[in-house]
Amino acid sequence: MAKQLLVALVLVVGLFQAGQCAAVAQERGIKIAHEQPKEFICTDDGTYPSPGECTDVYYLCSGGVAYPQACLDGNVFDPVTFVCTPSDEASCNQKFNCPAD
Repeated sequence: MAKQLLVALVLVVGLFQAGQCAAVAQERGIKIAHEQPKEFICTDDGTYPSPGECTDVYYLCSGGVAYPQACLDGNVFDPVTFVCTPSDEASCNQKFNCPAD
């Protein structure tokens, strides 16, 4: 029993050191690790898109605290207009077409 606890402790510590949050299920010895999203840092109050992504996730910053928000009904947060927009209309999802010669 002590050996199993030590192995579990080493596994959990290793996962945290790798930047992951571990959730360990004791039933049937199943171990599940979920990657923890990186913390969003607020530089000022306001609304901000998720860095480097065109997703439904955006952040509302108030008093230095980031509050994750989500667009509804398949919309994504447009980083140019700062509103939730249908995915095919968002500035971050536009495909580049080469002009005809």
